[in-house]
Amino acid sequence: MSILSCLRCGCEIQRKAGVPGPAPKYCGYDCKRLTAYERRIASGAYAADQAKRRAAFQPKPLAARPCKFCNATFEAKRVDAAFCSQLCTTKWNDAHGTTRCSEEDCSRGVRAKGLCNMHWRRKARADGREVSAAWDERRKSNYQKRRALKMQLPADDIRPADVYERDGWMCNICSGPVDRDL
Repeated sequence: MSILSCLRCGCEIQRKAGVPGPAPKYCGYDCKRLTAYERRIASGAYAADQAKRRAAFQPKPLAARPCKFCNATFEAKRVDAAFCSQLCTTKWNDAHGTTRCSEEDCSRGVRAKGLCNMHWRRKARADGREVSAAWDERRKSNYQKRRALKMQLPADDIRPADVYERDGWMCNICSGPVDRDL
């Protein structure tokens, strides 16, 4: 058995007699790796490699391209971007998906469990898994618009509170006062 010393830390390395191959120069992998690292820094090879890596990962300028759904020109942030927004992505996937809603007379794409988003949410509200939004002025206004469109009337953005203000909080049918709290 021969005793050698590590070239980096100087600790003793014991080598059994009859082991083939060159004699070890370092006590372990860490000393060998750190010595190689220090050599690369001293020679400038490490800095050159780092510069090459940085240059390879510099973001390349992306050209403006048309959206796959609405054809609007947008500045892509990714190489594989095909849509200008998440809304266009969703609408394109809905239009080009193979599966359709299982509800009768519905041709929308499937969200989950064979139902489109509208029917899925309706079922979730009925099952108590989802709570309906508050009946506020915005929802009332949207309801009035949908109702007017169904009846093929002009759909103006009219809020009931504006009508009450206009009429001085008086009912046009019975000419009685209208309670503001209702």
